[in-house]
Amino acid sequence: GDGDDKCYLVDEYIQCADQTGCGSDNDSTAWDYQACAEINLLVSTNNKTDMFPPHIWNLQNLTSYCENKWGVTPNPDWVRTYFGGTPEDPAKGFRESGSRIIFSNGLLDPWHGGGYMSNLSSSMPVVILPEGAHHLDLRAQNELDPVTTTKAREVEIGYIREWVKAGREGVASTAGAVEYKVGEKKEKTLSFHRKMIKYTQSVAAVM
Repeated sequence: GDGDDKCYLVDEYIQCADQTGCGSDNDSTAWDYQACAEINLLVSTNNKTDMFPPHIWNLQNLTSYCENKWGVTPNPDWVRTYFGGTPEDPAKGFRESGSRIIFSNGLLDPWHGGGYMSNLSSSMPVVILPEGAHHLDLRAQNELDPVTTTKAREVEIGYIREWVKAGREGVASTAGAVEYKVGEKKEKTLSFHRKMIKYTQSVAAVM
């Protein structure tokens, strides 16, 4: 700026189960309930190591808010109970019972630190967006999208198409690697894998 720019101040803080505040639309209301009933966010702020006003937010505070607002009592073990896993191996539940799940992470998204950064199995791949923000790959295409994000979407679509095709044909598939005896179909599968290899190489180059 020219030195006269002023900081943007948020003059309306809407309290919710997310200690950083919520909006007023339906999505924010749904997130507020989910942060009470399922995903508990127990992170206090101090305005020194973060950009938020000082705020103590522990299980006692969260429980009081959630019971008054929604009539539900937070359960910090909900995610582990429903999805499995242990502190030592958070992905254990997925590996034992999951399949055909794409875990995507944008490295510009602060939440990526809590995500999976390497493949859980051949049928549960991780797609990294080096220049992607929070679920950028799930948003509509934009001419300003980074090339790596566009490639990531192509890889994700490739997985989904192969999995749907395998399901329809009743063929077991590992990460979309469906083996066909017919030359033409097999070549399509190989082409898909070539795209994944190029994507992986492009990610490695950026990182």
